[in-house]
Amino acid sequence: MVDERRTQNEVALYCDSCAGQNKNKAMIVMLYYFMQYHASFVERLTINFLIPGHTMMPVDSVHATIEGFIQKRTIYAPSEWQTLIGNARTNPKKYETILLKNNEIKDWNSYATAFLPNKIKIQTSKLRNARFEKGDKFYLKYDYDGPEQAIEMSLILRSRQNQQAIREPKTAYTEKLPISKARYEDLKKMCEKGIIPEFYTKEYLDLPCDRNTRDALPETDEDED
Repeated sequence: MVDERRTQNEVALYCDSCAGQNKNKAMIVMLYYFMQYHASFVERLTINFLIPGHTMMPVDSVHATIEGFIQKRTIYAPSEWQTLIGNARTNPKKYETILLKNNEIKDWNSYATAFLPNKIKIQTSKLRNARFEKGDKFYLKYDYDGPEQAIEMSLILRSRQNQQAIREPKTAYTEKLPISKARYEDLKKMCEKGIIPEFYTKEYLDLPCDRNTRDALPETDEDED
């Protein structure tokens, strides 16, 4: 979106050091891919990883605003979340929300495995900054004031096998992910008893379910040690 506005040709991203969400090879590869194949106006893109324990950012205020807003609301169905999140703030304007479809989510983990094999030594846990520009290199820093390490993609892409493997990231999901059969039955009973209003029951009864699917706890968002 910033690239399409054509107002800033340098973009700096800031995030915490949560390995599962931000600080990993998938993020690095995704940003490199954007710069090579999709950036038309942005000339330089950097991502900065804040030191664990010192990661207070504007996004934390966004999360707090949304959490405070929804605590006073009754939410019956998943489809309501986009409207609720957008209305959590009114000044200076509503939050802008983007609803993603299943086929818009790419498998960046598999793409990163092919793109950056283990022989390419990147110490993601110590990473502090990564810089991307047009070309076959990107640059890493393990100290904010330290030297940059250049990663030359031309060496990795030399073989035809690698070129085929990383031509395009695959779609992560071909259909809606199922919930567990037990959870589906619980939701069905809530619909039958009227705990979930009739207006919303179809949304739940149409959910795919599978006996082999297990309920899982959400991934932690804690910083690395």
